[in-house]
Amino acid sequence: MDKMPANDRLGSFVVRDRLAGKRGHMNVHYYLPAKVAADGSPLIAIHGLDRAATDFRSVFVQAAEDIGKIILVPEFDVEAFPDVFWFNFGNVVSSPTLSPNNRDQWNYPLVDRVFEAAKASIGFQSSRFDLYGNSAGSQYALRCTALCSPERLRKVVISNSGIYMLPDLTVAYPYGMGNIGLGSDDLRRYLAQNVYVLLGEADVETDAADCPAIRKLWCRGHIG
Repeated sequence: MDKMPANDRLGSFVVRDRLAGKRGHMNVHYYLPAKVAADGSPLIAIHGLDRAATDFRSVFVQAAEDIGKIILVPEFDVEAFPDVFWFNFGNVVSSPTLSPNNRDQWNYPLVDRVFEAAKASIGFQSSRFDLYGNSAGSQYALRCTALCSPERLRKVVISNSGIYMLPDLTVAYPYGMGNIGLGSDDLRRYLAQNVYVLLGEADVETDAADCPAIRKLWCRGHIG
């Protein structure tokens, strides 16, 4: 992890980790409000498939000021995370066979490591964080919560996910939790998490290319 000036309210730092995609490092963009709220828990926000991390950070600036929340946006760029298998699916399975990768190759532990790197780089005392993901980022956040249950995670909010992973050990990953070595204890731990799902009333497309026929009922147009 490369340290950046801690007195910059708008900035970035680098996390170097073997799980950080094909390149082994990733940028994390942050925003520090003028006054941090008493609970001090930052928000780690996962962008969508457009990979526009700095623009995504900008969306949160006013809200961050209003409620005193630190914003951390890890950048899953195309060079390091070239496709949905590396990004949305967390490098849990390989393309095109969906064969499971070794668990030590899953990149979901990056969320905890981004949090620890941020504490060291920009300085805050909180022991927990919140997680938010939008679109492809919501898929990442949901699967991260299900598969890794980050130790310091307080709550999760996901929005506008194109595909929802079933909490079902009999359905193969990435559409369910099966075929990757998980058991009933993992399922119970996931279902105990504090997860909020946001759905847009106009987000009803059912024919998108990323909505596979095998899981049509769990694509966004059929939820609810």
